Amino acid sequence: MTQERRIFWVLALVAGLVIIGTAYHFSTIAQHACDGVAGDSMLRFELVRSVGELQALFGADPCRTTLANGFDAVNRIDVMLFIPAFTAFQLFLALALRGHGRWISVFIVNAALVAAACDLYEDQHLFALASQLRAGHAPQEMLLGPLFWLVRVKFALLAINCIALGQLLSRRGTPASRWSAYGVKFGGLLSLLGLYWHPLLGLGITIAWAILLVIALLTIPRRGGLDPQAA
Repeated sequence: MTQERRIFWVLALVAGLVIIGTAYHFSTIAQHACDGVAGDSMLRFELVRSVGELQALFGADPCRTTLANGFDAVNRIDVMLFIPAFTAFQLFLALALRGHGRWISVFIVNAALVAAACDLYEDQHLFALASQLRAGHAPQEMLLGPLFWLVRVKFALLAINCIALGQLLSRRGTPASRWSAYGVKFGGLLSLLGLYWHPLLGLGITIAWAILLVIALLTIPRRGGLDPQAA
């Protein structure tokens, strides 16, 4: 492995650790909200389809205000840390593995950037909806149409990138790499299914990213890591 590739693996590992730390912080914020702001409730907020669903999710005060503040706290961290971290994680993995498929790596980089843009724009819609509900105003239904597509395009691109990263990983040439690639691709496919059965959305990406994080950890200390011939 070249020194340049090792640096990319190190940077991917650092980004992955930031993802873990940020996700943990999300869960600590959830402990102080009425209905939780991480996990199911946050995902329900992102995937809401109608004003009625939104009002049912937030409920009445004082829970409505507490939950709106919790969602805002999560989304601020999302903008400042989580989105940059998951984007960097994919970019550095694509660069580390680009010797096994240049055009796949280019696709991953571009898809990661588009997913990040969708997520940032999505957060602006979520901030606006939470603000309206906190103020006691009826949420604007016009915000829900763009939100529907932003969330689903984001998750679809993240899932497809998991499959693409799995494909690059499968080309490293060892049984360990191939089996790891199966796990990463499986996570991506689960997340795609999650577009129809929502609990799978986060689960699939978590599985894929966890495997990739372990691979980065194992690859850095020794030449070639899981694949002695990896460039």
